[in-house]
Amino acid sequence: MCGGAKVISIDRHKKSFSCIMAVFTMMSLRMNLLKMDYKGNPLKRYLDALSGFSLEQLILFAGMICLFYYMLREIQRYRPENKAEFRKDCCCASLLGFFFAICMIVGNAIEVNGELSALYMGKLQIFKSITVLIGYTCLFSSVIIYLFYKWDHLTLCQNSNDEKIVSKTFGGRYLSFLENHTFLCSFLTIVVLYIPYIVCSYPAILQGDAQDFILQGYNLPSLQSERLVLLNKNVYLNAHHPVAYTMLVHICMIIGKFLFKSWNAGLFLVSLIQFVFAASVISYFVKFLRELRVNIKICFVSLIYYCISPRMVSYMFLFSKDIFYAYMMLFLIVLLAKIMIWKSLFTSNREKCNKNILLIYLALIFLCGGFIVFFRNEAKYIVGIWFVFLIAHFKEYRKELGIGLALILFLLFCINHIIFPYLKITPGSTKEMLSVPFQQTARYIKEYSDEVTEKEKEVIDRVLNYDTLSERYEADRSDKVKDGWNKYTSKVELKEYFSVWYQMLKKHPLVYAEATLNNYYYYLYPGKRLATNYSYSWSEKCMDSVNKRGNQLNMDVHYPVKLKYLRNCYEALREGIFNLPVLGAFKCVALYIWLLLIFAFYLFRRQKIDILCWGIIPLLASVGIAFLGPCNGYYFRYVYMITVALPAVLLLGLIDKKYRWIKMNNAGTQILNDK
Repeated sequence: MCGGAKVISIDRHKKSFSCIMAVFTMMSLRMNLLKMDYKGNPLKRYLDALSGFSLEQLILFAGMICLFYYMLREIQRYRPENKAEFRKDCCCASLLGFFFAICMIVGNAIEVNGELSALYMGKLQIFKSITVLIGYTCLFSSVIIYLFYKWDHLTLCQNSNDEKIVSKTFGGRYLSFLENHTFLCSFLTIVVLYIPYIVCSYPAILQGDAQDFILQGYNLPSLQSERLVLLNKNVYLNAHHPVAYTMLVHICMIIGKFLFKSWNAGLFLVSLIQFVFAASVISYFVKFLRELRVNIKICFVSLIYYCISPRMVSYMFLFSKDIFYAYMMLFLIVLLAKIMIWKSLFTSNREKCNKNILLIYLALIFLCGGFIVFFRNEAKYIVGIWFVFLIAHFKEYRKELGIGLALILFLLFCINHIIFPYLKITPGSTKEMLSVPFQQTARYIKEYSDEVTEKEKEVIDRVLNYDTLSERYEADRSDKVKDGWNKYTSKVELKEYFSVWYQMLKKHPLVYAEATLNNYYYYLYPGKRLATNYSYSWSEKCMDSVNKRGNQLNMDVHYPVKLKYLRNCYEALREGIFNLPVLGAFKCVALYIWLLLIFAFYLFRRQKIDILCWGIIPLLASVGIAFLGPCNGYYFRYVYMITVALPAVLLLGLIDKKYRWIKMNNAGTQILNDK
């Protein structure tokens, strides 16, 4: 679709284009790229790689033609008259479509074979790969350019003259209530829809890290404290997990035990605080949409997303730091949106902002930034990158943002390097940042152990226990490889290890690439495995582990036996519904990241740098952090923040500009039409 010296009229040839692109797309979908047959005529082998013909495929082919025809017709309808601009749009869409096509090809090869050799072993395989690449590129590029022009002409806001919803039906009355009392209605909706989930999940859904949060608060040894060199052997509290969240959990456990004589009550209090906080932030976001005159039905859909999306639901009562982190990020994005929206309005009106209100919101932003940093260890990198972009772009707020970032970093430095050492709180392990090189080393040894010298073995053994390294290697997660980490490893030994790592890289770089792709490909490839959840059965095992390690306190956390059948039925129903075709997309991590990338390209192409800075940058930084973590994309917790914040970024980035958004005055804010 990339334009050349002459742009061919899509209107004249869209039927032909539709058929051609449908043919290539069908070949991509039907081609068995990984079938390697080295005997016989190349043309016959190429045709044999195409799956057999069937009525379903004929229907799919006809559907593809209709889809391409519709998209090309809409592109022709909305495309700019300036041919140069249209070429740039096409090139941008083609570039991203080409990247997604590569993700499909590489992801399929890794998912099936665990290696890339099938894509390039022989001329026929290369030709088949090119065929599939062309087909997917046609499909994805067309969809992307279609989205670009649809977003250009999408109207989300209502006119002030639009009639308010007046209906005696339940739906009409509900929407009217949502329109007039947005925050209250949103909050009550979330509470009502989550009641079955709260009942089934009482007291909480535990995951593997839960024992660390609970036991460390009572200064009891936990799994992570055993893996660290403690500053004081009698102080088990450590910073492997955020100390702030550990302290919150401990306070709730004390309150629950004191008031209700129940360990379960403490767990439930933590989960309830998380739930109320998340519901309040969601309601605040929906309320802000209404302040911007976003159509009430779009507000309702946004609200329902947080109420029925399977991973939004299954995580809301999860005993994890990620809930506070994700929803505080959403809250911070909305606050930044308010500040930047005011900025655009007052720049155009040549008016000065009310400094008091502005300073209040800036103070809230800094508090939120600090909250995020202290409730998620790697968040300091995300917040740092985010604020650097904000400072670089928003010159009018450069001083305030710079001071705020400096204060956050100074406070973080004081806590990590003064307060924690004074209290003998052990810092987290270095190994948490080394998932990628450790996994690459393990795969290298698994495939080329005969090339490893005795000196290299000694160096690796001092860091990772060489003898069992290849056995511990799991392609899609690095946890077991990191379990062999020698906690007494010195900086000199680590430096020697990286010297060996680099020498191995020069010998077999493809092994390193395949190790990384195997560990992370589901983040960018919508494959067969969907995002997993923390099941009630797994939570029960985590509870047993907590009780066993906390037996000296007679700790007893458990699920009510009478609710076991209800829990199992509820979980089976929720997961079963969202395993159905189409609905399964809600559990596909790659589609969230693809949508984020498409919208980032769209904003960049439309030069909406403001939205890129306050909305897209933190989400992209979070994706980057996920690619340094231990697990593949089916482990949903590492992208949970992205799925929470993405609807806000999309909607706030697409707000119709024919309306003035906000006018600030001493009384607060109100919405005005752009006259």
